[in-house]
Amino acid sequence: MPAENSASSPMPQSVSSEEILRAALSLAEEKGWDNIRLYQVADQLDISLEDIRHHYADLNGVANAWFRQAQLHMVSPPDGVFIEQPAWRRLYLTMTKWLEHVSQHPKVTAQIIRAKLHPPHVHHWVPMIFDLSAQIHWWLDAARIASVGRKRQMAEVGLTAIFLGTLAYWTNDKSPGHKKTRAFLKRRLRRADRTMRLCSRC
Repeated sequence: MPAENSASSPMPQSVSSEEILRAALSLAEEKGWDNIRLYQVADQLDISLEDIRHHYADLNGVANAWFRQAQLHMVSPPDGVFIEQPAWRRLYLTMTKWLEHVSQHPKVTAQIIRAKLHPPHVHHWVPMIFDLSAQIHWWLDAARIASVGRKRQMAEVGLTAIFLGTLAYWTNDKSPGHKKTRAFLKRRLRRADRTMRLCSRC
């Protein structure tokens, strides 16, 4: 009995969400984030749009995956002396881990942020607010900040402002290793720490 010709029935392509993310970032480095489309990512990987849809609902989902990776990097286990550092220093160290990750693709990351904030993209705003809230909670937990009640609320509000300010500064920072951004973040955190100490005495 002759063997079946398998050439007429190709095996389905297998691709990981990480491969799709990397391909999208690579294309964005060449074309700009606003100029890439998922079919181009599919063509580069020699897969179908259906394969991509299995992992991501849209290009914004790919962008969110990039920021989730940064968050995972931020909450990775600290070294043994981490907890002995003052609170502002722990916050600084955890935030710089987040920045280290997105700094692998600084231009593209800045383009993604601007795209999310672009006025016509109102459908991104509400999810982004909740994503930002979760980001601040993870930042506090990663830094082992145990404040509760009113102090926790004040910390969340203050760190939200610091996070957004640092992000805005970072997107325009051309210094080697984003040293200016690190200095900016350090100043803001130390100032906030002094303010919190004063408030706790009131």
